[in-house]
Amino acid sequence: MSRFLGPIHHWLHSKILLQERIETSVEARLLESGIDLAIIKHWDEEYGPANPDEQLEGAIDTQNIHGWLQKRIQMAETRFAGKITELKALHGDKVVEIASSVYENYANTIAIQLNENEMWDGNLDSAHKLLHNQILEGMPCDQAGAITLNEQDMLQWKSDRCLHKAYWEQVNGDAKDHHQMRDAFNRAFFETLGNLKYGRVVESGVTYYQINR
Repeated sequence: MSRFLGPIHHWLHSKILLQERIETSVEARLLESGIDLAIIKHWDEEYGPANPDEQLEGAIDTQNIHGWLQKRIQMAETRFAGKITELKALHGDKVVEIASSVYENYANTIAIQLNENEMWDGNLDSAHKLLHNQILEGMPCDQAGAITLNEQDMLQWKSDRCLHKAYWEQVNGDAKDHHQMRDAFNRAFFETLGNLKYGRVVESGVTYYQINR
């Protein structure tokens, strides 16, 4: 990444902020459901609270742009994984189910906005790109979401390693919870964007994603 602040840094930062908006909305929904959130406040103290209104220019260390953004990803991912893991241990699967519904709502809203602004040209590779403009998948150098098959009615991409697993393991959590929430987002996003069908399978440690018309 460049030593100077540019579009790619704003692009990545916007994905971090989306993750933090989702985090705050998940907390609000959990609170509405009667779950006490006091027990998870220590994650905000340890990693800093979510700050979805953060302005990049006033916050970033311009002497270490790459390192600052990488640390922000680590903070956002670890904090959220810790909160979900701790609450799930107390309240069971409904925590992840509630969080998944929030992910789904965000995906629907974003896809509707993209369609209203005519941002999708109808091609599957464009739908794939639009998704990856939203979801947080590491740094650009991680090259997540490499397309392996691109046909008129079907597109497939893969991930050789899960970029989220380490964060969940760090908090004694299960990355399957992350994938359940992310699948909810992806499925809703593609369905609302263009009535596309989404699927994910893991084979020999490699995760394959697919969308079909």
